[in-house]
Amino acid sequence: MTVGTIHGGLKRNIISDEVKLELTLRAFDDKVMTQLVASIRRMCVGLAQAAGVPADRLPVVTITPESIPVTNNDPALTRRLTATFNEWFGTNRVTPTPLITGGEDFSEFGRTSHRVPICLWWVSATDPAKFAESERTGVPVPSNHSATFAPVPEPTLKACVTSMTAAVLELLGKPSAAPPKGL
Repeated sequence: MTVGTIHGGLKRNIISDEVKLELTLRAFDDKVMTQLVASIRRMCVGLAQAAGVPADRLPVVTITPESIPVTNNDPALTRRLTATFNEWFGTNRVTPTPLITGGEDFSEFGRTSHRVPICLWWVSATDPAKFAESERTGVPVPSNHSATFAPVPEPTLKACVTSMTAAVLELLGKPSAAPPKGL
């Protein structure tokens, strides 16, 4: 859960009639997500009732239409593409990442009635020297959602195009295509 915004009141010494708290809530499983939302609703109402809030002023919990579920890669497809990327880039340039609760519109493709297998992969765009500095100082490298994110264009675009080419050739059944030299 991430608390994204809190809006309420107009002045520090006046009790507002309404406060709006906006959250991002994600789970890897839809049943768990349903349980989390129900728990938040139950706790909000319970706390308000315990504080003596009248029934007509109890908290309202709504799910907004722009909510995006967690992106869950298909394990078999992920293993297949990882093997392809290892072949094309070398194992020293392919790093498995732990599960994250990131949400992308792309995840909707894996949630259709056909359950299309999906695999979202990351391509590093940051100067390797910045990663070395981060390891030395402990200061994280800015993510792609940061105002200070500064991708290095040429190698990043090359890696993106090459990884997409490798994936497409693999999925079209043309795995014999050799990786280009000098990647």
